[in-house]
Amino acid sequence: MTHIGFDIDGVLADFATAYIGLINTKKGTTFTVEDIRRHEFWDTLPITREEAFVYVHELLTHCHDNILPFPEMQVFVPTLTKDHTLSVITSRPEIFAEKTHRFIQTHFPSCFSGIYYSSDAYTPHGGKGHYCREKSVELFVEDCSLYANAVAAEGIPVALIDRPWNRYDLLLPLVHRTSLTDLEQTITTLLKGKQH
Repeated sequence: MTHIGFDIDGVLADFATAYIGLINTKKGTTFTVEDIRRHEFWDTLPITREEAFVYVHELLTHCHDNILPFPEMQVFVPTLTKDHTLSVITSRPEIFAEKTHRFIQTHFPSCFSGIYYSSDAYTPHGGKGHYCREKSVELFVEDCSLYANAVAAEGIPVALIDRPWNRYDLLLPLVHRTSLTDLEQTITTLLKGKQH
């Protein structure tokens, strides 16, 4: 069985919509997800780096129920469990483990064999790549080009979900941009490529 790893936010969970909603409430703005042009939100929104992390912490601590799963992923992920081992590798700090586990158990019951916390959001230098190598992940699904490139640097192919914040970034050859609609075909193609 092939081991496929998944990020949570931006892949399984629509973090950005909840996050933008929180910013709009706090600042009286009308931003949309399309306004996020960099994974480092503070580079494209009128917030500081410090505010960005305060809002992330507030969202994950007090407003976690506002983060909804992507319906497409709720349909697709369970179809993978018959032929693959699935795990989650997230950049969320482990202090949010209880809410993260509850989210996965509620929206993706019995799909994932483990949830691992790389904490890249606070130290973004290859943690996910290390975890993927350590856990013998053979393919990873991600939305952040920085983390995707870190995983690819470990020789692991990555399906990068197309998002406004990754469209203009340079990608390593093992990173393949895809949509949620085309994810199944991308995974099939990448896994076939590993067999040759």
